Amino acid sequence: MSRIESGTVKIEESPVHLPDLIEDIRSIIQASVSAKHQQLNVNTHIENEDIITDRLRLNQILLNILSNAVKFSDNGGRISFTVGEKPCTIKGYACLEFDIEDDGIGMSSEFIKNIFDPFTREHSSTVSGIQGTGLGMAITKNIVEIMNVTISVESAKGKGSKFTVILTLKNSDRVGTSDFRINVNDMRVLVVDDEEIAAEHARMVLDEAGIKADVCYSGHDALNMLKIQHTKLEPYNLVLLDWKMPDMDGLKSTEMIRKLDRPDAGIIPIIAMTANAFDEDVQLSLQVGMNAHLSKPVETERLYHTLEELIWEADRRMENISGK
Repeated sequence: MSRIESGTVKIEESPVHLPDLIEDIRSIIQASVSAKHQQLNVNTHIENEDIITDRLRLNQILLNILSNAVKFSDNGGRISFTVGEKPCTIKGYACLEFDIEDDGIGMSSEFIKNIFDPFTREHSSTVSGIQGTGLGMAITKNIVEIMNVTISVESAKGKGSKFTVILTLKNSDRVGTSDFRINVNDMRVLVVDDEEIAAEHARMVLDEAGIKADVCYSGHDALNMLKIQHTKLEPYNLVLLDWKMPDMDGLKSTEMIRKLDRPDAGIIPIIAMTANAFDEDVQLSLQVGMNAHLSKPVETERLYHTLEELIWEADRRMENISGK
């Protein structure tokens, strides 16, 4: 606060790949979310993924708000972090909207008026046991003003809170996925997710990259499709598998895939798609035969990096099997 008030805080802009920033924020806040067994849902609806901004300051704004959402929500609560894009009339710029909403204890209308004042905390029996200095929102507000960002809040006692951050940023040129070494013509992926929208999103990401993908909505259907494609001599060389599904979840589906009577059943890469993965879940998934995790919604570049690593490893193992 003293640096802000003295004017020594400077904005240092640089190219930022927005999906990377969002994933970093998710990774940072996930430990706190997991500790309270809350559910964090991250959704993105953006066209301009590459922008120019002060990454550190934007991180501070969003993490301060998310930290409060976690802090003032009960164990098992729900928090949503949505990044969208609004129409922008300035050529070469993108208007981004960040919405952070929780189902926590909420705030009174009287307190909202002073929420951005230093050392301000609402006095009630509900929040008296929650630690904090009352500086987080004041720092956020000051950074917002320095960056020419707008911030608003909606809340009601016992009904949660919603913070909205809107900023207009210059687009950045960036090298795309064409620099990756994957031969997309050799790829055939099976996407398995009981949520149709999530499955179609993953398929669209793959399609945009030129990768052939089929979709199904249950573990049972996945096993059938794997068998059919193997019979056609057009086997899948990757499975994107939802972590939580009714009847047969990702763990059980993985176990069943690994037991299929075919040479590559033990080495076909299986990537878990999950909104929340606790540390113990990750360890369990590796034990049953999953190879990696991707956060929902699936993002093109992280998918590519994961594919490169896993496909290379699978090819190396297949060569070893063929050599035997």
